[in-house]
Amino acid sequence: MRLLIGNHLKNAMDTLSANRMRSLLTVLGIAIGVTSVVMVLALSGGVQMLVEEQIETAGGNIIVVRPETGRGVGDRNVFAQIATTQTHVGSSLTEIDVEVIRKLDGVDFVSPLAIVEVNLRGEHEVEAVTVVGVTSDLNDIVQFPMRDGHFLDSELTGRTAVIGHSLALDLFGTASDAIGRTVGVRDEVFVVVGLISELNEPINYNNVDFDNAMIVSMGHAREMWPNLQIQQISVRTENRESLSGIAREITDRMMESRYDQRDFSVRYGADIGHPAEDLISIVSTMLAMVAGVSLVVGGIGVMNIMLVSVAERTHEIGIKKAVGATNGHVLMQFLFEALILSLLGGLLGLLFGYAFAFGASLFTPFRPVITGEILMVAGLIAVAIGAVFGCYPALKASRKNPIESLRHYR
Repeated sequence: MRLLIGNHLKNAMDTLSANRMRSLLTVLGIAIGVTSVVMVLALSGGVQMLVEEQIETAGGNIIVVRPETGRGVGDRNVFAQIATTQTHVGSSLTEIDVEVIRKLDGVDFVSPLAIVEVNLRGEHEVEAVTVVGVTSDLNDIVQFPMRDGHFLDSELTGRTAVIGHSLALDLFGTASDAIGRTVGVRDEVFVVVGLISELNEPINYNNVDFDNAMIVSMGHAREMWPNLQIQQISVRTENRESLSGIAREITDRMMESRYDQRDFSVRYGADIGHPAEDLISIVSTMLAMVAGVSLVVGGIGVMNIMLVSVAERTHEIGIKKAVGATNGHVLMQFLFEALILSLLGGLLGLLFGYAFAFGASLFTPFRPVITGEILMVAGLIAVAIGAVFGCYPALKASRKNPIESLRHYR
């Protein structure tokens, strides 16, 4: 049996080598589809790993509560998901929810996040800046690395703000002496009391690029924007072991205050993800569908070249059967050729996929991931394409009549 497999492999390689250009084009057809799949998996996995690392850095004991608009992610159509992924229209979260969570046992810190985009005035005017209304607890949850000054203090009565490193450069042209300077928001003036060190984390579970944001107290934010909505409630528990229990208790208490209406989600651990995770999943699914079409086209290319090969080698098939080859031997011979083409395409697609993914990562804050699951998926796709699309030509070759085949000459 081992001798037969080795013989089939050798014959398949010899046949494909004799038609290098044709074989290469077929391999490229498979490689394009596999490249798309690998890129999608590597980049989406990179986003998830980035967020998980951020949560682990903060201690791993974080829970986030977010509004759920519509009927829930699983029930909404694609267009509704895209429309409500990054902005929570008609957020269901209120400050009452914050106080309900704050009173629970095992909860150390709680902070709402209310986001608005406005123009700011320093030495320069900066348009469409993210202003975040929070409580002083947020620093204990996120643990910002402060370059200068301090975070918001609940005991301070004046209008104070904490700004990110990049925003300081945009407003004042420097980040070295931002403390004590003033920032104009509408007709109000805020004094900068804290400067966050450069983070370079535009993608995070809070959905706020704190490098380019200004943080103010929730009270002052409410005074300026009375209709401001809470996009997220961040919670830090006493320890990681209590996460699931406290998450269930938060859900129960909020359901009670809403008369059992589930218009929010409570997430922790690996499920926190990024608020735009639904959009990322949708885009990944669409790209995977495009990759699926490419794989089908590549598979049709495999079938085409194998059918041509069967037609060209009809006489050879007759000779093999005349000297004792069975239908199974002929079937395996051609099936091996299809599998080799697909596996070469899968290997090439894997290399191309990671090359493109790493190229794309040069312009993003996350790196693509390389996992055994992705390697397995690429291999299984290649084998499946070869087996499915190579099966019909191999069966057609194995069923040829040896007498008629011997009479066939090109």
